[in-house]
Amino acid sequence: MKTENRIKLIKGKRIALLASLITVLLAAGKYIIGVYFNSEVLTADAVHSFADTAAILLSAFGLHLAGRPKNSRFPYGLYKAETISLLFVGLFIGYAGIDLFIEGVSSIRSPSAAVELQMLPMITAVISIIVSVFIAAIELRTSKEVKSLSLEANAKESFMDIITSVIVLAGIILPSYNIPYIEGGVVILISLIVFKIGAENTVHSILVLLDADINKDIKDEIKECVNTIKGIKLVNQIMIRETGPFKMVEMEILTSPSATVFVAGRIGDEIRNNIYNNFSNIEHIFIDIKPARNEIYHAVIPVEENNGLDSRVSRHFGKSKYFIIIRIDEEKSEIEDFYLNEFLDKPRHIGLNVIKSIAHYNIDIIFTMEIGEISFHILRDNLIDIYKIPDYNITAKKVVEEFKNKNLEKIIKPTHASDEPNIQ
Repeated sequence: MKTENRIKLIKGKRIALLASLITVLLAAGKYIIGVYFNSEVLTADAVHSFADTAAILLSAFGLHLAGRPKNSRFPYGLYKAETISLLFVGLFIGYAGIDLFIEGVSSIRSPSAAVELQMLPMITAVISIIVSVFIAAIELRTSKEVKSLSLEANAKESFMDIITSVIVLAGIILPSYNIPYIEGGVVILISLIVFKIGAENTVHSILVLLDADINKDIKDEIKECVNTIKGIKLVNQIMIRETGPFKMVEMEILTSPSATVFVAGRIGDEIRNNIYNNFSNIEHIFIDIKPARNEIYHAVIPVEENNGLDSRVSRHFGKSKYFIIIRIDEEKSEIEDFYLNEFLDKPRHIGLNVIKSIAHYNIDIIFTMEIGEISFHILRDNLIDIYKIPDYNITAKKVVEEFKNKNLEKIIKPTHASDEPNIQ
């Protein structure tokens, strides 16, 4: 596990434990005062707070397990323990919503008679509001920082506790004015909100445990990020699994069939660095790099004239007047662009300048009779294959036909030195 991720888990666990301690002390105080003053609404709120405590403890326990190191029994870690905690947190919150709903219905059916205002229960309800604000704020801030879904669920439920505590306060004050129905109606409304939060977190945790695809936006962003890396022909597949507060990314990348093991390893390292630098809370990236079986190629052919596919090929790549950018597939070949060689007046490295200027065409192949050393290595580093044109007295159309018939020889080393004048 990355060090920063371990630190996040430890911080999330500490916050959850602190929230648990504060909540259980507050719940105990509400229960004692509620029983002593015979305040049913305060006693019910205490029971609700005890349920919150259990949910927060489950979150802390899940974060604790998620932070444990991998071992032979759990080689992928215990990150999903936090997701399991989220499931139980959602169930607890859903139960609290149902309990509040029953309490609200009961309050409407059997309204209480006017009673004298009780100061200590009222003060306790005010303190409960203040504490709920504190707990909700710190849980929400920490959950965003450590990306803990169970802690975020608790934070949302804590914000509901603020409203619930206000209702409890109203339930203590309003009966003294003989206004009994307001409490029951608002309790029912809040119960539905609480139940919705619980249901959403329960469903989400089940989807995560079943490895459902719930990260489409992130997948698109990762694909866009990876496609900027040179040498990648196609991002064939991206799969993202949520596992606790982290994400595991698996992808299949297609690269040039001529890519060496070293080049493939370099591409893999660059992919990992790009993703880790641009996306947070990704714990592991598995990359399967495969050679692409091209059915469509984008190629460059040096020619002496602008006569479409009937143009005669040029003997020297760098001294060619024009370059055809052509799309080749099994059925037909189409010219995509005609490139005028604007570097003919340069004294040296003409071909090198041409290669740099046409790189944005995402070229797979270059056809040429000769290639200099520097140009050769730049092309190979960018996973562009080089095929030898057998005769300069043929047309571009003939070159394409010979390539389709697999009659052209692949150039695997430079044909001349890099310092040969007016060629490279």
